[in-house]
Amino acid sequence: MRLAQLDDHGDSMSKYPEEFVPKHRLLLVSVNNGIEDRRLLYDAARYAWPVNRARAERIEFVLACIHGIVKGVFVPTEWLKASPGKDTEENFSDLLTANPSFIPAHSDEPQRFGFRGTEADEDTKRQFVGKRVPERLKIGQKGFRYWDPEV
Repeated sequence: MRLAQLDDHGDSMSKYPEEFVPKHRLLLVSVNNGIEDRRLLYDAARYAWPVNRARAERIEFVLACIHGIVKGVFVPTEWLKASPGKDTEENFSDLLTANPSFIPAHSDEPQRFGFRGTEADEDTKRQFVGKRVPERLKIGQKGFRYWDPEV
């Protein structure tokens, strides 16, 4: 007899999407619920994370996640300072115009960074979009998590 696998709330795991298999260097970020527009999803994923820049620059893909489900996959091509003030004005001026709600007024957090990049190709998106984040990659309180399969 096979027992049903249950989640933290006692619900059957079979009702959830399948997990993706992490094979790449990833940065998983938790973005606002309700973001469906692709441009807003990209902006929410790319902007103002208190990441280690050297570590972020080794990332292959950034996964935008909502409630543990991957909604978007992006390929960062450049990491830039994104702390409130001058850094954001210089490096993310397009966000100031298009999405002023993304810009924090101030922050007591350490240096923040964001990326410029592109949406991943269709094959890569199929590996991740709509799939569940594996439990071992659960995103923490800071709203992001690194994954490197070689570490």
